[in-house]
Amino acid sequence: MTAGQQRQRYAALPPGFGRTIGTTSLLAGLVSLVLGLVAGVLIVALGYRLPTSANPTTIVMVGMGGISAFFQVFSCVTLLTARSYVTHGHLDVPFATRARRLLVVFWAGTVATTVISCWVLVKAVESPGNFSRGERVEFGPPVVGYLVLLAVPCALALCNLLVDRWLLRPSARTLRRYADGETTAH
Repeated sequence: MTAGQQRQRYAALPPGFGRTIGTTSLLAGLVSLVLGLVAGVLIVALGYRLPTSANPTTIVMVGMGGISAFFQVFSCVTLLTARSYVTHGHLDVPFATRARRLLVVFWAGTVATTVISCWVLVKAVESPGNFSRGERVEFGPPVVGYLVLLAVPCALALCNLLVDRWLLRPSARTLRRYADGETTAH
């Protein structure tokens, strides 16, 4: 590999920014992972306790909610690997680009499955008679709370995406400041 090819593959980072990438990605990834796992367990456990649980579409709603949490957990794993893209103060640009794209895919999957799950729940509540032990179900605290719970993995995946974008795509201004500091030091 020539020096020109190596410069294209690796981008210099400001002093200390490599450490920031490592600690921030680890901290944000672990917090998001724990919250995502808790949300996933609650989505599955509480989904079958809703007033609409007798509705045959409940399995679709809970399944899509669980898949949403599954996508979010994979976005956490991707964020946790961000520190491996830094070597000796340089960012491995192709790998960082792939990680950013992967996080967009995981976020989109989380959004899609969250929307489907919420739509199925709303349709189950709005359906006449809604198969719920013979009683009419309204948008009360259990249903609204569950809708909010379904949005948690989506919000966490978005946070992972934004943190990763900030870490693995440093602005040109930041890199320019680093280059100016480096030239004045020599």
